[in-house]
Amino acid sequence: MKESKYPLWEGRKNLPRAGGGRTVFMLLATVVLSALTAKGLGGLFCIGIAGAFFGALLTTVRRPVIWLAVPVSFGGAYLLSGDLLLSLSVLLFVPVGFILAYALFFEKSFSVSVVCLTVVLLASMGLMVLVSVTEAYEGTVRQAAGAFLGDIESYFREAFASVSYPMADGQTYSLPAETVDRLIETAVMILPAVAVVTCELLAYVIAKLFRAIVIRSGFRFMLGDRSGEVTVSVGASVVYLISAAVSFFVTKASVIAYSAVNITYIFLPAMAIVGFKMLFGRRGFFRSRRQGPGRIMMIVAVAFLIFMSPIGFLQMLAVLAAVYTVGRTLISGIDHGHGGEDDGGSEDKGDNEGQH
Repeated sequence: MKESKYPLWEGRKNLPRAGGGRTVFMLLATVVLSALTAKGLGGLFCIGIAGAFFGALLTTVRRPVIWLAVPVSFGGAYLLSGDLLLSLSVLLFVPVGFILAYALFFEKSFSVSVVCLTVVLLASMGLMVLVSVTEAYEGTVRQAAGAFLGDIESYFREAFASVSYPMADGQTYSLPAETVDRLIETAVMILPAVAVVTCELLAYVIAKLFRAIVIRSGFRFMLGDRSGEVTVSVGASVVYLISAAVSFFVTKASVIAYSAVNITYIFLPAMAIVGFKMLFGRRGFFRSRRQGPGRIMMIVAVAFLIFMSPIGFLQMLAVLAAVYTVGRTLISGIDHGHGGEDDGGSEDKGDNEGQH
């Protein structure tokens, strides 16, 4: 008999289901959290949390009753806001729930779940911003978007222009116009990274909450041996190291420099989480019994970075994780290659002996 590739999905009809009390609670949580978004409470955060509950409904209940969440959420949002587009936007919890249910049934890793959720949340953020912009500004979508971006630039200009600093002569000076222009350009260019990082962090929280709901509902077995920890691939580590190097050495403002900065910050959260685990995790460096000058120097360096520059500390963690991931793969490949050569040499020797 052929073994099933996705036993949870193919055998879902035979899986147990959550009880009525839990089903009602998760339905109410989904509806309330999504509907409140129409009143400006929570925004994308509430949509994501509602999606976590809806994903739990899809995986632990699997009854038609769970689809009541869609019309009831829309109806509640419309009653609260009276706006059709805004009420439709609260239904973005549905794709969030689908992604979580898909990742569980098809046994995807926690990191894959977070990446997929990040993409969905980015698209949801774009749609929600678009809805808000078209309602706040008159004209076509393009005109409204242009006016919105113009207001953002004006906000940045006012904020940077209001910055002042004292000099040795006792006078207070404002930032020069050229400096303000460069700061505005930098702020606008890294907005994509800010949006992605925000969605990454939210996706991480949502995926963790979904796991907690599934476990507390008595369905821990559906998670199998998959941990709720973030992992990074060799490819991602290489991309991060290259982007970090480019952003560090290329000081002139250019498309390449801004692209490298964006990519670096996009990969930073996952890399930093893995690096933090390497240092402070259960089997991390600081929990080991190693003694010596290396341990003392690492403690001093970490304490100094945390005190002087938290972002520098996160970057250190990210570089540590990326270098370790790439280095471990290279060493493993070299060892494997040497092992293969030894095996091949032994086999050749045996063949030669047999021929003699």
